[in-house]
Order: sequence, then C-alpha cells, then structure tokens
Amino acid sequence: MSEYYAISYYGEHYKRGYIDMDFLDCATVNRYIGEDRNGFWREVHIISAEVPYSTYKRNIGIKDKTLRSGGALFRVDLEEAHRPRFGFRCDIYSRDGFELRQSRVMFLGVERCTTEEEERIIKDLLKKFDLSDYPEYDGPEGEVATRVMAKLERGPLPERFLFTTYNVGQGLATSLRCEDVAPFMYFDYGTDKVAAEVPPGLVLSVDPKETVIFLSHVHEDHWCGYRINHDALRCTWVVPDQSGHSIYHKFIILITLRGGSVYRHGADIDLGSVYIGHSGSAIRRARAPKWVHEDGFAMYINASVYDASENLVDYKITVAGDQDYDYQDSTKYADTDTLVACHHGGKYCWSKRYAGITPHDDNSVVVYSYGIHNTHGHPSMTADYTGWGWNNRHDTANDGEYVKRIYI
Repeated sequence: MSEYYAISYYGEHYKRGYIDMDFLDCATVNRYIGEDRNGFWREVHIISAEVPYSTYKRNIGIKDKTLRSGGALFRVDLEEAHRPRFGFRCDIYSRDGFELRQSRVMFLGVERCTTEEEERIIKDLLKKFDLSDYPEYDGPEGEVATRVMAKLERGPLPERFLFTTYNVGQGLATSLRCEDVAPFMYFDYGTDKVAAEVPPGLVLSVDPKETVIFLSHVHEDHWCGYRINHDALRCTWVVPDQSGHSIYHKFIILITLRGGSVYRHGADIDLGSVYIGHSGSAIRRARAPKWVHEDGFAMYINASVYDASENLVDYKITVAGDQDYDYQDSTKYADTDTLVACHHGGKYCWSKRYAGITPHDDNSVVVYSYGIHNTHGHPSMTADYTGWGWNNRHDTANDGEYVKRIYI
C-alpha cells in the first residue's frame, strides 16, 4: 500500500495567486527528488506549506494520514519550476480566484517546524476554515428574511412567480422570480464542475442588490455557478454551518472580496410560504448526522396553481438538494406535487428502511437535475421513485430546464 505525503498550499498567496498542490505517493515523490533522499521521506508523514495535513484531514476529510502517526510537520519553501519535467504538479489561481492554470513547483528548502510553529499553524488553519467571523443569519425579523418575504407577499391577491430548476449539467440551481426580472431568490446556485460540461448559453441571472442565494450544503456543484456569472459574488448568500474543502472557503472569501454578503445558519429558516429546513433521523432518532448530506438543508414551497377549471388549488414543491430524506421533516414534503429529487436522483438515505416519498397525485412530477456525462451514475435510483408512484419525470440533461408557474 502506497504511503501518501500531503504537499499543500491551500488558500495561501503564492506569487501571483493561490495554489493548490497535489497529494503525491512516495514513489512519485522519490522520482523527483532522487533515491538518496529516501530516508528523509520515510520519516516524513507531512510536508506542508503552512497547512498541517492532520488538521486538514480532521476538518475536511481526505486521506487517512495524520501527524499523530509519528510524522512531523515541515515547512516547505517553493518556487515555480522553469522546466515542466521537474517539480510537483499544482493548480495556480489568479488572485481573484477566476483564472486557473496548471504549473509545476519545486522545493527551495525544507525545514522541520518547532512545536510552537505546529501549534500556531494548526490554530491558523482552524481559523481559516471557521465561519464564525461571518454574521449569523439574522432571523425572521432580520434584513434578509424581510427582503425575501417582501417579494413573496406583495399584496392581498396571490402573486404569480416562476419556479425554475435550471439545466446546469451535473449540479443543481433552482430559483423563484417574477417574470422578466432576475430571480430574487435561489436555492442552490451550482453548475457542472467541468466547464466543458456546462450547457452552452446557460444564464443564472442575478440582481446583486436584490438576489438572495440560499445554499443547501457545501459541495461545489451546488454553488459554483458564480464561475459563469461573477455578479453572483456581489449577492447575499446564506450558507449552512458546515466545513468544506479549501476551494469552498476560497469561494466564501471571494464573496466578501467582491462586495457580497455571507450569513451562516445552523437552524431552520421560515419565510412563510417558503421553508428551508432539516430534521433529525426519522428512522433512528438518536443517530446524529454523519455528513453534509444529512445536516444540510432542503426547501419546501407552499403555493397554488390554477386547475383545469380555473380554480386555485394548493401546490407543493420540494427541493431536496442533496439532503437525505430521512433527515427531512416528512410533514414538510408530504403531498408534494413537484419534487426536485435528492442527490441528482442518486442515493437518498443512509438506511434501507426508508419507506419512500410519495407524490400528491398522478400529475405530480419528479425532476432529476444531473449532467448526461456525469461519472457518478446519476440518476441511479429512478426505479425506486417509480415504485413510490412518481410516473411523470423531467430530466434536465435531456428535457432542459423545468419551469412551473405558481401563485403565492
């Protein structure tokens, strides 16, 4: 089994921008530095540029190598390699985080950190990945909720809105808007992480002064739509209290650098006709959420539509994000008419004991948001949805965006 050494420079400035380095196995490293250095590498578990891998692993979660297993933290001075065949492959981002290019870097020097330095670096990293510096969501009486609810409740008669699930490739973005204007609210603002897989002509329009973007969880395919519309960074974002990978935290920093606002929240958000929330496990109440698909958020919209007789009837929309159904409140998604399926139509619960989410009636629609070339096999659980009674389906990869006119 190969040993892995973390060579990382997460989120730090490096010359003209930010750099993310690879995790390299011992054999690869040895090919670059020469066999005479093998003894050194056998002793080293962590090679880091200001980021101790043990803390990265504990808070973010990648390969199982830690300082606690006998290795030490070393500081590495780097410079860009002039000849491509030398050095370590890495990604370098421009200072604004948009331009990305591949490059190689090489060692200028390696020096073991003192205990005091290790403690300082660990403390700095914990701070870097901590959202506590950002304000908490300001509640139902606060500025964010007031702004959204003012759009939802504009008069004594029901107002017409368009609910949209966009064709974003392997990702998710949904919105509420009035016709002919930018959405005032998004629940997730993601696209396919592979630029070539983003459908051409995709538009995720925003009004930086008006648009509020609620994020279901920290995974990149639910927020990286800012790469096709940089104005999204100037909007107001409400994000869950979850730890994410370094690229997520750089994205959060970009929002503030571009003049946007970030609010963190760890509880349900009640916006009247729109509810954003999560719950405990209905299968095993004492089971704590294990990961971000269980302590994220889903959105529930209670609206009306006109039926064939031109009568307004109740209509419910559930956008599951990637939130396991078991960790949603079943009273919120009961009798759903439009369901944007959990996890792009993939795995939806940690337990096989989950009984299913049933449609309101024969006209109900399940929407699968995914990319046609995705490597995850999405949507893999469509047979389960059919078994629960979802006979009408809309696949964004084949059918394009899904739009429903609703009244609130």
